Amino acid sequence: MVSKMARGVTKQRRLKLGATNCQLFAVTIEIPKKDFHRDAFLGVLPIQSAAEIFNTHGRFHSVCNRKSNQIDYQAEVYIHKLVEGSKDAGVAVHVDLRPTKKGPVKGEKPPFAEEIFQWIRQFIAGGASIKLLERCELLFPTREYQSVFSLPLRMSGTLNYTGHPVFENSQMMGVRIMPSSNQIGLISVMQQVITGKGIAVSLIRRTDADPAKLLTVERDVGVLYNIGRSSVRPRREPK
Repeated sequence: MVSKMARGVTKQRRLKLGATNCQLFAVTIEIPKKDFHRDAFLGVLPIQSAAEIFNTHGRFHSVCNRKSNQIDYQAEVYIHKLVEGSKDAGVAVHVDLRPTKKGPVKGEKPPFAEEIFQWIRQFIAGGASIKLLERCELLFPTREYQSVFSLPLRMSGTLNYTGHPVFENSQMMGVRIMPSSNQIGLISVMQQVITGKGIAVSLIRRTDADPAKLLTVERDVGVLYNIGRSSVRPRREPK
């Protein structure tokens, strides 16, 4: 079940991945061992065998479907212990949100996709400092958008920057940008034109955070979308 603290969070507008061209929003949460409420976590796992597996192998995996039509995604959760004795000893939680039309499975027990971050939050001590790594993968259809980097770029003549004949008339399909230090912790932006699919933009950010951040982490999809959206522009309508 979700704790009273999580249930008491002010209701917010629910995330719709489809509205932001998002194919995947992946969040990795690293929690220090001393700040992870292990017994509480084991006590609320919906399947007894899952608790036994975590006790024995230090791993937990679950796919959580959505409970309502307020969201459009499914959550895949993977929790594992970090290497004992290392400076990073603790627990890592990986949450992957992907768009889906699938609803809840009959008899499915919580947590459901729309409450997964609140569910995780209840197992972290209030004063903890957690590490967050976010990856947002967007796909812009080429019938509507084009790359601001003029991709794909045909490498021919003076545009064959290598000067090697093997690259003559080849096509540059992607770029990777490593931003300088910035307030939101963005560390990488990659763009690739995928023939027949669209323009794929992948953004990665890393930050240290308070556990309360998990209650609003879904809003980061909008932040990363706005950055990724700046790397494409609408195609001009033919006159």
